[in-house]
Amino acid sequence: MAYVCATCGEVHDELPMAFGADAPDSWVDATSAERDGDSELTPEQCILGERYFLRGCLDVPVGETGEVFRWLVWVELSEDDFWRTSDAWEREGRELEPAMPGRLDSTLPYELPTRGIEVMVHTQPVGERPQVRASPGHPLYEEQRVGITAEIARSRAEALIHGIGPVT
Repeated sequence: MAYVCATCGEVHDELPMAFGADAPDSWVDATSAERDGDSELTPEQCILGERYFLRGCLDVPVGETGEVFRWLVWVELSEDDFWRTSDAWEREGRELEPAMPGRLDSTLPYELPTRGIEVMVHTQPVGERPQVRASPGHPLYEEQRVGITAEIARSRAEALIHGIGPVT
């Protein structure tokens, strides 16, 4: 549905509610030599030397709308958890796998750094990205726990579309 952007005053076709990078921060920061060899980046997984990453969804509920504001994030997993997840990638019932600890490898525009915070990764049914839950101690945790208002979601999306500072 079209809306008038409060940031630029222009009419946009639709308010996006999902944002994220196509690669882990560590991949972006790596030199071409570090990316050579056994390193590989796909839309959902990344191997960088002896480090292993998975793309997931860190969802924040939006008020009582039933919608979510979605951060598409990269999480660094242990080698064992990465390969366990890879082995189950196309297996029905994979959502029954236990949650895995990891560390966020995505810089999100918050005042407190997001890269390196502890998270739990919950595998979802085949065809769905894993769900990522932030650990206590960061505003992401509180947002996931209590949600944000539709007004905050809209102003956040507008700021992200226009590349404006940390989110509130």
